[in-house]
Amino acid sequence: MIDVMLPGPALHDGELRCQMDDGTLEIKPVADLLVRKLYNRPDFTPAVREELPLVAGSLWAAQVHDSATEHRLRIPKEVSEAEALLWLFALWELCLLINAIHGDGTAEGLMYEIEEIFREDTR
Repeated sequence: MIDVMLPGPALHDGELRCQMDDGTLEIKPVADLLVRKLYNRPDFTPAVREELPLVAGSLWAAQVHDSATEHRLRIPKEVSEAEALLWLFALWELCLLINAIHGDGTAEGLMYEIEEIFREDTR
């Protein structure tokens, strides 16, 4: 889902135009925003934080139109429970961002569309 949603049109190909306090516009990569949101979560344990570089690298792969999944699978390390938790929160934060931009339910609609595409591809 992250491979499709992060660099997709709902998030302007992975780049957001942000108006700063001084009125200037800056382009912010979505992967950077997601990593910061994950890093700043106060409820993550040190074990979860230790896995952040793995997830961050994979998010950045998706940012540059590579595959987060393929990037992660190239790393010869088993996915831990802490890393799985980070992936879930990354997807959750991505959905919150899409809904904040396009309205409630948009991310859910995209997930259903992605599921249908993959279901048809596997027939």
